[in-house]
Amino acid sequence: DKLDRLAAELMKNGIFLNINLHCSRTYHGNPAGAPDFSKGVDFFHPPFIEAFKSYARQLLTHVNPYTKRAYKDEPGVAIVEMNNENTLVQDPWWIAKLPEPFFSEIHDRFTAYLKKKYPTTADLQAVWGINDGSSGPNVIADGSFAKGMESWRTESGEGAACTATPIPGEPGLRWTSTASGANQWALQLSQSGLALSEESTYKLTFRARSAVGAKVQIIGQNAAAPWAQIGLTDYHVLTPEWKTYTIYFSPKATLPGPQNRIVFSLLNSITSLDLVDVNLAEVPPGYLKPDQTFEADNIPIPDPLARKIVLRDFFGFLAQHELDHAREMKRFLKEEVGVKSLVSHSSLLFGGIAGARREYQVSDLVDTHGYWHHPSFPNVSWDMGDWNVDNTSQLGAPDGGTLSEIAMQRPFGKPYSVSEYDIPAPIDSAAETFPLFAAMAGLQDWSAIYHFNFKNGLPYATERMNTFFDLPGQSAKQALMPLAALAFRENLIPALPITTTLATGEPAIFDYVAEKAGQVWSSWREVWGRKNQTGMLAWSSQVGYDLSDDAVAGMALRPATSAAASALVVKAEPGAGTFSLAAPRCLIASGPHMTPVVHPAGIVITFPSAAASTLMLVPLDKAPLATSEKLWLCAVSRSENPDMGWNADRTSVGNQWGNGPTLTLGVNATVTLPEGTSWKVEALSSTGQPMATVAEKTRSFSLDPAQKTVWWLLTRQSK
Repeated sequence: DKLDRLAAELMKNGIFLNINLHCSRTYHGNPAGAPDFSKGVDFFHPPFIEAFKSYARQLLTHVNPYTKRAYKDEPGVAIVEMNNENTLVQDPWWIAKLPEPFFSEIHDRFTAYLKKKYPTTADLQAVWGINDGSSGPNVIADGSFAKGMESWRTESGEGAACTATPIPGEPGLRWTSTASGANQWALQLSQSGLALSEESTYKLTFRARSAVGAKVQIIGQNAAAPWAQIGLTDYHVLTPEWKTYTIYFSPKATLPGPQNRIVFSLLNSITSLDLVDVNLAEVPPGYLKPDQTFEADNIPIPDPLARKIVLRDFFGFLAQHELDHAREMKRFLKEEVGVKSLVSHSSLLFGGIAGARREYQVSDLVDTHGYWHHPSFPNVSWDMGDWNVDNTSQLGAPDGGTLSEIAMQRPFGKPYSVSEYDIPAPIDSAAETFPLFAAMAGLQDWSAIYHFNFKNGLPYATERMNTFFDLPGQSAKQALMPLAALAFRENLIPALPITTTLATGEPAIFDYVAEKAGQVWSSWREVWGRKNQTGMLAWSSQVGYDLSDDAVAGMALRPATSAAASALVVKAEPGAGTFSLAAPRCLIASGPHMTPVVHPAGIVITFPSAAASTLMLVPLDKAPLATSEKLWLCAVSRSENPDMGWNADRTSVGNQWGNGPTLTLGVNATVTLPEGTSWKVEALSSTGQPMATVAEKTRSFSLDPAQKTVWWLLTRQSK
């Protein structure tokens, strides 16, 4: 009843709905080791698929008593999303650890996929190769630590501290950390001087134990600049008993000669482990053991260190199965349930460029999510007393920030929406959230934008911010949100006249995903960067992929095309950390402006100092700024609660969010309006009502925090 009433009231007020059918619901019987909320498993486990269909059918065919219409027929439901933030393609290594019947369900499908591509075991072996278990000499010097640390080195910088001593009474090294450092890589044990071939496959083995259950990371890396990882990344939680660990990998991005290394990392934790018998040897390049055949039905699920050709087959299977599943669920919703709304599958962010391919081929519109510096939790996930944010402005990011990355994810040819975006509290640059969001959305010609989150557990009338994403209490965001919404909905910001397209097809997509072994979370800039483009391009050109069937087999950056030029001036200057946009019906300025912000209509804003601020000016009568009779101005620096418990780096307040009401820091500036006009300037209350006259019959006035507002109404008095 609550849902029905809410939906009816929203629609009564002209607010359309996006219904998600699976977000944070865990299906009964979800196996241990599977992702949270049964994500991924619900793409292949029949009972979960049926549960999804049952839920969708019950909800969407339900008749809302307040509207007298079923949700499937409801014009007020704009979008139905099937499966929020869900993919098999991204880091799918949990699949191999599934219990029955889950493992057999996905394994049988994978085997069938391989049989279709490789009719016989011999065909598969010819491509994947056979590993008979033989190995070459150990390239690790003193893997038993008989000579102590002569061939090894510990790293404990950034305030970290550790000791490396012989194990009393037996061979091996006891490595104990006593203080953590400032970085995740502050506690490392490594051996350099390794010459590794990218044409070879290697087997790394070691024995280890930890009385305290230490978690250890093992990586291969360059031993000199650029310090790139070379295809080996693995983690193990050690047991109190000695255990042998084995890792196969094929190096990539190695440096020539003995300029590579193997690294053990304690992940910056205070802990202890024992290590012995470290062995690194070249092995036959094949992936299959001699007894792994189609006939024996034991072809393995690949691991992340497999050769690229093996991973390409695995990710090709996962992407195709995911695509087939999404198509079937869309068919079910459209044909069996009768949904009339636009239908999307999931956020393309999940699956990287393969996710873009999936959404382009299946969904009626393509959607993604993004956050500028989402909070990180160094020890326990979502520990609200132990977290950090990178307290910087997106405007200072040389790659254009999260909004640029969102722009670069878009496949051209479908409507594009961003259904989650935020700059989380208590980041000082939160005032940028809505103006920059609306600016990028307008410049890139996106179809819909959403903020996450309007509110979750807080009452709307709360006096203070005390969560990352809830809008109540975040006055710097609240003040600018209605102006940004007006700018987007009224199309006050025209699209950029230049378009740059990256054309790519299935072979290149699968090659890339295999090369990254499914670590495709932040693939967008890297893919574009291979074509010598950076995220800053999104502030000067519409950007997107051509994923059509006739695109290209590889990745090709097409020459930019230009439409008719518009009266639009955009200045994004990451070096200075400033942004300004001047369109005929909109002015946006953000950052520490050292020079005046100028609009071609004759509007000039000057700042007495370089203090960071965000400002928007929009017309309330749909006219250009040059001729508008009524303008709405907002100017904010930042907001925070009194007595917030900031740490020394101003990156966290832990659970010390302070008291209310939230304080909002105003802006000092001088605003000059077009020549030959005079204006009345009124300070507005938080409900938009005039509460004081700042100036009359003037074309120049001052903004001052003493005016106790962040909103001004400018009414033309004469021309």
